[in-house]
Amino acid sequence: MKHLRHYRRRALATTALVAGLAVAGAGCSVSIGDTTLDTDKLEDEIRTSVQQRLEESTGISVDCPSDVDAEEGDVFRCTLTTPDGEKREVVVRQTDDDGNVRWEVEGP
Repeated sequence: MKHLRHYRRRALATTALVAGLAVAGAGCSVSIGDTTLDTDKLEDEIRTSVQQRLEESTGISVDCPSDVDAEEGDVFRCTLTTPDGEKREVVVRQTDDDGNVRWEVEGP
């Protein structure tokens, strides 16, 4: 029972920290192949950044659409899943046509 309470506290702490990321955008550059973004690389960068901020080593996943054209001003969404299964949207904005993006996790 003690272990379960610890897990619940940790899950709530993770949820609260992910909510805190809603105000913290990040910029990164993802390579482009022909005219589409490498969203696999973007998923890795978002996951790594969130894991570092939350001090979580596993259990966070990110899913972005494939075949996103590199187009300045375009906005698309990815889905972040926390270790306890909670899903959050990640808003990604393209800052140019060269694969540079800014993203932020939306909160409740």
